[in-house]
Amino acid sequence: MRWLFRISLTLAFIGLAAMATLPYWPQLRNEARMLHEAWEQVRAGEASRPEDAPAPKKSKPEAEPTRLRKVATPALSAGVSPIAETGADPFLAEARRRAGEDPEAAMQWLQTQSTGTERLRGMLEVVALWAAEDSDRERILAAAKG
Repeated sequence: MRWLFRISLTLAFIGLAAMATLPYWPQLRNEARMLHEAWEQVRAGEASRPEDAPAPKKSKPEAEPTRLRKVATPALSAGVSPIAETGADPFLAEARRRAGEDPEAAMQWLQTQSTGTERLRGMLEVVALWAAEDSDRERILAAAKG
């Protein structure tokens, strides 16, 4: 009797799993097809490049390209500071202004405010400013050490 219960429970789980994946079956089949094609390309690349064949010699050595990271910064006009952006929300503009002067005091001021989403958005602005200043400070310290 126990084996009958085990088999029926196993079949029930397999049925539930099949029903759960049924809506996603076309997408899963497409992903499996793409994986199979990629695997065939990898296998074809390995077969065409034997390991014991000597590598062709280059006539002149090529310098490896150096990859430098570039940070995308928004273009600002000359008179606008990045903190005191003109925004439609005066509460956020005040939070940005206070964060530019003293982020800790700005956070305390925001905690006394009673507005829900605006208060949260203001706190996120202050935290973003703190993170930017901390990142700049760490970069300067790393440059000074190195």
